Amino acid sequence: VPTFLPMPSTPVRFANEFPQLLARIEDHDVDRHTALAYANQVLALPREDGDLLRFVYGVDGSARPDSDADHVHGAFAICLDKRTKEGGFVGEAQGFFVDKAPSIQWLEMMAITEAVQQTVLRLRLSTPHRHGEVYIFSDCISVLDFMRKNHHGKTRHKLALTPVYDNMVKLSEELHQQGFKLIIAWIPGHKHQITCHARSDEKSRNLRRRCQMKLDELRG
Repeated sequence: VPTFLPMPSTPVRFANEFPQLLARIEDHDVDRHTALAYANQVLALPREDGDLLRFVYGVDGSARPDSDADHVHGAFAICLDKRTKEGGFVGEAQGFFVDKAPSIQWLEMMAITEAVQQTVLRLRLSTPHRHGEVYIFSDCISVLDFMRKNHHGKTRHKLALTPVYDNMVKLSEELHQQGFKLIIAWIPGHKHQITCHARSDEKSRNLRRRCQMKLDELRG
């Protein structure tokens, strides 16, 4: 089982060395069936089990198809998987519009970071001395690669992701200090029954279209 690696109390970057993200990035080099089976297994776990808490999010980003390389018009969304006692889904997706984003990968990374940020805020207001797990499902393989091993380099794409990555490192450290494990996993596409991810996909696409239509009207 992958373990959490230690991170220095004051992260300093030396020559392409990034601070350690305290998270487990599940292997996405698996087939669709295996990935969905893992997601369903996670969703079947109780959200509260004594002092143990579990948070499960679906996240997604959406970019306008005709965006150019320097100005990606899009949105990102997150959806916390919330259930009734009978198991009915009651989670609501939250969306965020970005008129000019560096890339679709940036939108996806922002969605993951927002889910971690909201969890940290929830924990600050919750009963102390609890521990647990935070699961985030994303369909963006390039972002998972970036977080796992491929964040070195000075390409425009990677430089744009770096500040978001650094913020996530700080948030992951706070989760770790509170006894929470952060697990980020790949989920294939959108045609599945993983409701929290499907809702985040729907929210990001609809928000992007509505906001862009309004902006086009104002600029036209």
